[in-house]
Amino acid sequence: MRTAALLLCLLLCLLLAVVAQAGELTRELEVQPGERLRIELERGNVEVTHRDGERLRLEARARGVGADGMRFLVSRADGEIVLRSVAEPWLSWLRSGPRVQVRVWAPRGLRLDVETAGRIVTRDAGVERSYVSR
Repeated sequence: MRTAALLLCLLLCLLLAVVAQAGELTRELEVQPGERLRIELERGNVEVTHRDGERLRLEARARGVGADGMRFLVSRADGEIVLRSVAEPWLSWLRSGPRVQVRVWAPRGLRLDVETAGRIVTRDAGVERSYVSR
């Protein structure tokens, strides 16, 4: 009986570890003059740090229950780079889905357009600004 309870507890711990896996994306791109970065998240926080250079670095992570049902896609067309979160339909049944965090290191002068139901923080030369979208 004790062995069965121990095995059940171990199985439950493994199941919770799988449920808490993160959907993740890390990408670096060369930015062309005049391009724009658009971020479209159903929910989550976005942190943008402006820096010198021509490379854009994107990091997106989902943590917690339902993180394995969250994907991040990057596309590029018509002078626009788009980072989009895509949630599997079953996530809408959760009262609170995974915690989503997007971090961006963007060249100065890159045009940004961010849509999220979370907090947006921008940093440039030590100055920090915070916004709440939607």
